[in-house]
Amino acid sequence: MLNSNFGKSGGFTMPNKPITSEFLAAQAAGSCRIEGLKVSAEEERLMSDIIAGRVDAEAEIEKIVQACKATNKNAT
Repeated sequence: MLNSNFGKSGGFTMPNKPITSEFLAAQAAGSCRIEGLKVSAEEERLMSDIIAGRVDAEAEIEKIVQACKATNKNAT
């Protein structure tokens, strides 16, 4: 007997729960952590806000780039 969460097309399905920006951010942060990257709770909230469209991703990327340039004088 197939698992009740295993759809007819052969793919895994979520049991009638909405997929929120918080859920997606938690999944992304978890993947980062599995790879050994540290993701703070604040960064995870920022990811959720970007996914939900509450924060401009381009502006956040520019902040990260500028911070990296400030700490690495050889960056172009």
